[in-house]
Amino acid sequence: MSSGTYIRVLSEDIAKALGTVGCTISLRRTSIGKFNIGLPLDKLPGMIHNVNEVITSVEDLLDDIPVVQISDSTTCDLNLGKSIPVHNLGFTNNGCSLYLVKSQNGFLEIVELRNGYLFPRKLIRRLGGKDVD
Repeated sequence: MSSGTYIRVLSEDIAKALGTVGCTISLRRTSIGKFNIGLPLDKLPGMIHNVNEVITSVEDLLDDIPVVQISDSTTCDLNLGKSIPVHNLGFTNNGCSLYLVKSQNGFLEIVELRNGYLFPRKLIRRLGGKDVD
């Protein structure tokens, strides 16, 4: 199936092609992108010593969002909720409106590009690598 397939509509279309009516009674998502339900819960206790094999980092979860690397000093403005101009960041607009901002000191935030400025939207990790609750 492609990412744009609507299973409920597909089941109705199949029924229509067969000259009858039909509907989806049950539907279960088993995967989305690179994530799936392949880890049975009964195996989780035995994996306590291999937790890195089970848990995914925030960066991995957001790997489909383009990244903008900025200096630690520039992150202070975003950390305070201020927008920052992109003209002196060496920034290339690739047509997206949302970007993931990273710094060398562990700062991580989702920002929105509007009118040549990056506006803070969701702070994920403060300077120094401390996650936001």
